[in-house]
Amino acid sequence: MNTFFTKENLLFVIGVFNEYMQDTFGLKLDKLEDVNTTRKTIFGFMSDVNQDTIGRNIGIEQKNIMVLAKTKQYYMKTFQISEKGNKKPNIQNLSRDKDVFGNRQVIMNDKRPEIDPYTRRAEVNDNMERLMLSKYQEDRDEEVGLKRVIPDTRIVAPLDKDIPDPEDEFQKKVRALEDERRTPPAATLEILDAPSQRMQVEKERNLANDLALHDPKALFQMQGPEFVPNTTDDILNSRNDVLIPRTIQKRIIPKYLSINSFDRKWITDTLRYKYTVNFQNTNNDLMNKYRNIESIAVSRVIIPEEVYSNNSVINREKTSFVHEFSFSYPYLILTIDELGDVYDGTNQNSRKAFAKLVYHRNYKAPNGRGYIVLKPIQDEKKIFYPSLLSALPKMSISILKPNGELLNKSADSYKLFKVEYESFNAQYLKIVTDFYFDKNEFYVGDLINFTGFLITSTTNSQDARDINDYINRDEGHEIKQMGSPNDSGFFRTFYIEAPGVFDKQCGRYLVTMSQINVLNAYNTNIDWSNYTTTNGFIINSSLQNTLSMKLEVVVDEATIINSQIL
Repeated sequence: MNTFFTKENLLFVIGVFNEYMQDTFGLKLDKLEDVNTTRKTIFGFMSDVNQDTIGRNIGIEQKNIMVLAKTKQYYMKTFQISEKGNKKPNIQNLSRDKDVFGNRQVIMNDKRPEIDPYTRRAEVNDNMERLMLSKYQEDRDEEVGLKRVIPDTRIVAPLDKDIPDPEDEFQKKVRALEDERRTPPAATLEILDAPSQRMQVEKERNLANDLALHDPKALFQMQGPEFVPNTTDDILNSRNDVLIPRTIQKRIIPKYLSINSFDRKWITDTLRYKYTVNFQNTNNDLMNKYRNIESIAVSRVIIPEEVYSNNSVINREKTSFVHEFSFSYPYLILTIDELGDVYDGTNQNSRKAFAKLVYHRNYKAPNGRGYIVLKPIQDEKKIFYPSLLSALPKMSISILKPNGELLNKSADSYKLFKVEYESFNAQYLKIVTDFYFDKNEFYVGDLINFTGFLITSTTNSQDARDINDYINRDEGHEIKQMGSPNDSGFFRTFYIEAPGVFDKQCGRYLVTMSQINVLNAYNTNIDWSNYTTTNGFIINSSLQNTLSMKLEVVVDEATIINSQIL
């Protein structure tokens, strides 16, 4: 059977490509074009790939990659989406500029030439040597009675003078002003003249150390004026230390993170207690990239608890479930693969731990669903010393039992098989999953989210789009009641509220029947007895765990800059 050229694989490819566009460019396919158009476009690429690979031993994974490559090339060209990055410096990565300017853009003036008004030390030494040599030559000439011969310019015949061109005179004045602007003032050159500084210091030292001012006996009695140490050969520091030395203080800023397993890429990472969080500023990741991190600690962890309810004919209590949610351990282990070397212990599981979590408190919801709050047993903290952690690209999080196994292997892997409308239960829509589940997986009061649900209509496409948007809405749906269980007490159906509005005048909920009619027409055209393809994905957001963490980052204190007195 050709599993590549099926509706289920088509929906899978659409979901993967839609997730790629959101993560990379922040775009959703349904915002770019109609859902049906997207489906037809990718279906055409699948048909081309299927036709091109006839007789070739190529797996479904390679075919899907070929389809995704064609789809990416088509959308990048059609909607003019650019992959070129910004070549300008990332001002947000410069923590000092961000603290000084905030969110304002830092304008770099690259049109004005940077002029270095300071003469290099080697050039100053050469000029000083030539000056001293010239002075020595003049003094020697005066001693031997030699005089410089100055020619008498009066005997020189006058030259013919041309009238200067005004344009030439203007250019000369411009060049003179430019030279004056480029040349540092004489006072600045005098300050920066390192040899002259040394000569002045040596002169003052010799004057202070004159033997006439010192008593040899007082020297051994620790009396008299203090000798000035020789600083002639001292090396002058850089201009930042000599001219404008300053002390920049550091400041520690706390950053608080809240991580929920619902925000992971749950279509591919189905396990609730083992997932990865990226610091890449995309829809399902953290918004900031944290740098210069001094310490990281976990504050609280919240995990769901199993449902308890009274025995009844419809919902019978069982002694055990497929996935246990009860907390029956002395502690749990939180591991973050990128942050090790926090714990030491007598077993490998303890040595891998970022923190050990113990019971703190719990609370119950009216529907029987409850949650357990855990806290670190020793207020564990990962401290980065002697050097700070420059960046943290991602965190791979796992919550384990004391023996090193995952706390719960339950996964958000259920898929939507069918959506029905029953006239005798007019206010609700019936949700049918692909497999059976127990009441700990889906229960009354839980908040459910769907993605990838899609139906089509040839007569009323607008109502079809409306029912698709209603099922796939971001705020999710609350389970209003459970379906009937089988003989073993497991379920395959539950009910959510149908699309409609509450009429305040008549005092009842009015269902949007135009959307219901499109849904019924779609279900009538399918032979469900032989139909095995799913139509979307399901996640129970009430069963997700939450982590609260605290980061301490080091930044420059821009408001305090202490200058040193020279």
